[in-house]
Amino acid sequence: MPEFRPRDVIHRESPYCVVVDDGVLDRICSYCLYWKEVEPCECLLVFYCSNFCKLQDARDHEIECLLSRTRGRESLLDDEVRLVVRALAKNFREERIGSVSEGNFYGSRRSISDLETHLEDLSEDDRLEVQEKAQRIASLMRAFTNTEVHEVALMLQRLRINMFQLSDHRAVTKGIACYLGISVVDHTCEDSGNFVLAFKGREIILRALKNFTVQDMGDFRINYIDATIPTEERRRALLAGYFFACQCAKCLAESTRAVNSSPPSVEHGGLLHELDALFLSGCSDREMFRAAKNLMERIELSNYPTDYHRDLCFQIQSAALALGRYEESIRYGLMAVGGTENLYRLECAMVSLCEAMQALGWNHFSHPLHKQSRRVSRYTVKLLRSIYGDDYIVINEMKKMDWLGEGNMPSLDGVQGGVEGNGEEEEETSGETR
Repeated sequence: MPEFRPRDVIHRESPYCVVVDDGVLDRICSYCLYWKEVEPCECLLVFYCSNFCKLQDARDHEIECLLSRTRGRESLLDDEVRLVVRALAKNFREERIGSVSEGNFYGSRRSISDLETHLEDLSEDDRLEVQEKAQRIASLMRAFTNTEVHEVALMLQRLRINMFQLSDHRAVTKGIACYLGISVVDHTCEDSGNFVLAFKGREIILRALKNFTVQDMGDFRINYIDATIPTEERRRALLAGYFFACQCAKCLAESTRAVNSSPPSVEHGGLLHELDALFLSGCSDREMFRAAKNLMERIELSNYPTDYHRDLCFQIQSAALALGRYEESIRYGLMAVGGTENLYRLECAMVSLCEAMQALGWNHFSHPLHKQSRRVSRYTVKLLRSIYGDDYIVINEMKKMDWLGEGNMPSLDGVQGGVEGNGEEEEETSGETR
């Protein structure tokens, strides 16, 4: 019966395959996945922060590198194609030498071939799209392996279903990756507040936030998607992306309440669609700022879901920070963190608050708002330590900026489940080895 204490590492692993998002390739090392000064590979496709990282990634990047140099970067189409190329090359290489990678989650093991594909559950249109993309990838790989189109289609589906989007305190998608061990764990929409899932460099980490015990690690659950979004939207996303209708206690209880409540007004439903479209639009910071401010004025006059209101505040905070509108970024950031149950949102919002306050000079001892700035920065550091551990690079950056002083960290009461611990330096331990 595993027992965990605050900041214990429940599980950590490196990816089976990973690629950096095309939009940040020249700002993130393609091996360690940290934001650093980087230099391009000879193929001009990926970038590395050191020769060590370049050598570590050499085998996984080999075919991708040759394709980019002989056919041009555009031949690799998109991030998903690059991930599939890396996975196919690795699988082919490992099968040839008879040593296949396995993920391990407390005795439950999986190889890449064990992952579900759900090809048989796809609609006709979706199956055709997978087939066409698989044919394009197979043609790219033909000079290096004898991979059949059907094998490519299977790999494509395995990765789509088991893919993680990598993100951190910047609220920016850093890339996509497949982790074999964590793929064993099933989904729930409930959040116990006992642990947090985070990405530290190339690793995925499950870290305890409080003292808790698990009777059977086979019953351990994580959130595949944001558990704070509305029920029906959540269930649609799980059905479309993971091919199951969620029947967890939270979904069943919320569905029962929805049946017994009045349907949303036409205006309410229209705003909901506008919000969804805005969050997925990928528009510029200036466009996001204007559109989000307009929607904020409208939803403040209606009975609207609190979670969407907070998400909108977060979007305005991020856009305002990017545009140098620091006072507005702080105002909406404080609204975004109030009562939030989403630890990822809280992390991003708190770091953005620190950056805005630093840009305004609040971190200087002579500034009249220095005490407020220090409270926010110390709260943020404790939050980051609870998620990533003491050696997280952002914590060191904050210390260099001299945002921290002596004394105890402020209480994190109000964060769902709290974040236990005394704020002192603690050695990381893993529940798997205790």
